[in-house]
Amino acid sequence: MHTNLYDLYDLDALSSTDQWARPREGDARCNADGSPRVLRLLRKRKSSSTLCSMDRITPEARRRNMRAVKNENTEPEVAVRKSLRLMGCGYRLHGQGLPGRPDIVMAGRKAAIFVHGCFWHQHHGCPKAKPPKTRVEFWDRKLANNVLRDQRNLQKLEALGWASLVIWECETRDPSRLTRLLTEFLGNLDMGGRRKAASLDQEI
Repeated sequence: MHTNLYDLYDLDALSSTDQWARPREGDARCNADGSPRVLRLLRKRKSSSTLCSMDRITPEARRRNMRAVKNENTEPEVAVRKSLRLMGCGYRLHGQGLPGRPDIVMAGRKAAIFVHGCFWHQHHGCPKAKPPKTRVEFWDRKLANNVLRDQRNLQKLEALGWASLVIWECETRDPSRLTRLLTEFLGNLDMGGRRKAASLDQEI
């Protein structure tokens, strides 16, 4: 005695043109005992559905992925902090109350450092800044808004008397270059955040 597959699956959902749809006893689409081979069709369709779900990310899954992106304590941020510690510089993290919440703040120098991801903040000329080729209009608008917001935050900090430095993700991969950028920035400031007239090569 075999299980009636018509009771297990909604065969009405199958197209009449499907290869294995509604076989009749005695034709080539039945097993030897007369049971329909519809299970083969259902298994085949399940496999195809699984492959499609692997190839395409649903909007909900993409939103979850985006929410999982870290915006604090990222690897580039940690690299900048390490360089500052080696230079003997004190700092505080994530400046509350300042425009843009700078990643690193030196209140005594009135210096703010932003560590920007090359993609999200659109590092001009960097290969990592290339926008996706899908949903072009959405990404162009989103990334352009990020750039405008960054510019406004830098202008607000300047109006408050703060000096700002943007360090890009790709610049943190070379420790010697990163140290040079920090040295030039901090070495050109006095304790009030004002630019010195001395050379950029001045040591701190």
